[in-house]
Amino acid sequence: MFPPAHPGVAYLLYSGSRRIVDEEAPTTLATLALVGGAVLPDLIDQPLYHLAGFPTTRTIGHTLLLALPVCLAVARLVRRSSLPQPVGTAFAFGYGAHLAGDALWPLVLGLRDELGFLLWPVTPMPEYEGTKPLVDIGGATVTTLWVELVLLALAVALWWNDGRPGSPV
Repeated sequence: MFPPAHPGVAYLLYSGSRRIVDEEAPTTLATLALVGGAVLPDLIDQPLYHLAGFPTTRTIGHTLLLALPVCLAVARLVRRSSLPQPVGTAFAFGYGAHLAGDALWPLVLGLRDELGFLLWPVTPMPEYEGTKPLVDIGGATVTTLWVELVLLALAVALWWNDGRPGSPV
């Protein structure tokens, strides 16, 4: 998934779930934690790929073997602090949304081999091809990137409608 789409998709899902469960928009702290969780896998793995020569951009930060302990540690820190409980939940939601977003296209397109990153290094590291074609319409190929950009635009509109939680303005 296109990296900027991750916090957008996470926000769409989280804001929607908050409206269903609590009938309110996300708070500022929860939104910041959500975005932090949603970008953390790439903040870990992109430098490893570009600076340390790792073979792909989905390694340590994208495996459930790191995601689960990190989310549990954040939840424990939140419980021990004066932060409201939804902050830990929002972080875990963001992290999980990132991994689910990266697994989405391989699942939809039947590319199950690309899901090896979820349990790496227990499972082999798959080849990752990035943007994938979805359908040809009138000579133009609609790709996964097009869908992700639409989702990002919807997320920005929803975030704006929610009062821009997490924004200093």
